[in-house]
Amino acid sequence: MSITKGHQKIKIISIIIILIFCFLFFPSPSSSVDTQATVIRLGPWLQNVSENTITVCWTTNENNSGSNKVEYGENTGVYTHEADADTNDTTSSYWGAIGGWTKSYDYFGEYIQIAQLTSPWETFYYRVNSSGTYSNEFHYTLPGSGSYDDEINFIIWGDTQPDTQTRCSYCKQCFDDMISRENDVDLIIHMGDVVGYPYLKEIWGNMTQQLVSSCHQLNTMTVSTVGCHEYTEDIYTQLYAYRDFFHPPPNNYNESVDGAGNLLNKQWFSFDYKQIHFVSVQVIPWRLENCALQGFQGCDCLPTYAVGSPLYNWLESDLQNASNDNDISFILCFGHTSPYRVNKETECYTGTTADWLTSFGSLFDQYGVDVYFQGHDHFFLRTKRIYNNETVEAQPEDNGTTYYTCSSEGCNWQPKGGIPDGVPDDIEDFYATGTGNRVDPGDWPSNWGYLRCNVSEGNLTIKAIRYNTGAVLDTFTLNKSFKEKPEFISIDGGSNGTTLYNSTPIFVWDKISDAVNYHLQIASDSDFSSLLVNISDINEINYPTEYDDTTNVTFTLPEAYELQSYGLYYCRVRALE
Repeated sequence: MSITKGHQKIKIISIIIILIFCFLFFPSPSSSVDTQATVIRLGPWLQNVSENTITVCWTTNENNSGSNKVEYGENTGVYTHEADADTNDTTSSYWGAIGGWTKSYDYFGEYIQIAQLTSPWETFYYRVNSSGTYSNEFHYTLPGSGSYDDEINFIIWGDTQPDTQTRCSYCKQCFDDMISRENDVDLIIHMGDVVGYPYLKEIWGNMTQQLVSSCHQLNTMTVSTVGCHEYTEDIYTQLYAYRDFFHPPPNNYNESVDGAGNLLNKQWFSFDYKQIHFVSVQVIPWRLENCALQGFQGCDCLPTYAVGSPLYNWLESDLQNASNDNDISFILCFGHTSPYRVNKETECYTGTTADWLTSFGSLFDQYGVDVYFQGHDHFFLRTKRIYNNETVEAQPEDNGTTYYTCSSEGCNWQPKGGIPDGVPDDIEDFYATGTGNRVDPGDWPSNWGYLRCNVSEGNLTIKAIRYNTGAVLDTFTLNKSFKEKPEFISIDGGSNGTTLYNSTPIFVWDKISDAVNYHLQIASDSDFSSLLVNISDINEINYPTEYDDTTNVTFTLPEAYELQSYGLYYCRVRALE
């Protein structure tokens, strides 16, 4: 019996030793999860740039809210500043089964980190830090306030829309070809239809990785308008992947429209990059076949852009502000579609040409939009200068907008010597040049191309480039050197026309010693038969804040006489004794 008790004691001691050993050397499953390293899955990439701020985005496999930040500084490897990130869950619980497809809207299945930093330096070095996991170091040069003499280079392309990994490889080949010859790129602007179908998680992952990698190699950033293929079949799950990747500036448009109002804030936006004002205008809330699924018919599901509509009012205010800004030399708009379109059978995407021109076209004319870029139609096309729906000569003094169709993938960027087949007769006269038609998949991607745009000293030069060869297929230069906007409008007694860039400009003229009043006239014609301003009592008593004659006479046009901003006017002044 004593032997049995001894054995029992030995067993008990052995069990205790084993338990202690397991506790010390084998951590519990929960502690194993807690020590799992954070993984940076994508990024960082840059969005929403201004003079001295920019948004940095990246995705992680864990939330780690409060432990994600950007570290940055003036010199490589020295991070003197930090910016904390807001964490958002990109995973959606929505699943749908439409048309035999089972589609997951869980595009990234992870968390997106978004941090806005303000840099005291024009060029800064940065990395992201998520719970002690660091990205590589990158650098970026902010645009600053810009000046008339600054040079800007940007790329325009669109309609990549891969729906297979093979087509993703075609896109990568084009990326690589472009990067091999472009070494000074400030912006890459996509015309929409980034992927072929919005619910293909693997394709989105492939394309976003390509976009991020390209931006890293060029030390640049990318923006995009919304295309047809960014939309899902359910209007309440619109633009999941697009919203997770692209973070444009807010546009102060707050209309609420059944699950889509908040999305419009990412379709319409604008930003300044040095002396260029960029505007993204998109009027497609969701694809037409999806409207039928929601009980809408035809174009009923399109947001109105008629005169007085919220979109029209937003665009008018935005263009007016840009036109009045003396630091802006060019106004460039981009969207997925335009009125001068080739594939007219899908006209509901933008409404009728007449409706578009009555609203947006009139604003483009009024506020001097220089170029409008579109994708959607798989062509390369360039119109002549168009003003009031008529072609005009491309002289610096003339108003007018040039419309580009730039569908980088899926079309033949081979010189054709004229306008491609299929351009409707009613708009053929508007086009100046074009290359080829849509090509068979067997010819991809050797015939694809992009636009390289350069702004320097009042000139905007746009070249159509073949990806694989670098061949220049078309060159267009718009000379806007006359838009080097003077602080004062000098009047020498003559009536020569001058372009005014502010609705209340400042005039200057020689002081006449015995003048009691000055008489200023502004007209829309050189004969002064159509007077817009006729003020005959200009002196310091009548206009104490607008008038000054310390040396010469300077006179700021009062708001009561506010002009239609941006345009050619005729001005003259005389002294009254």
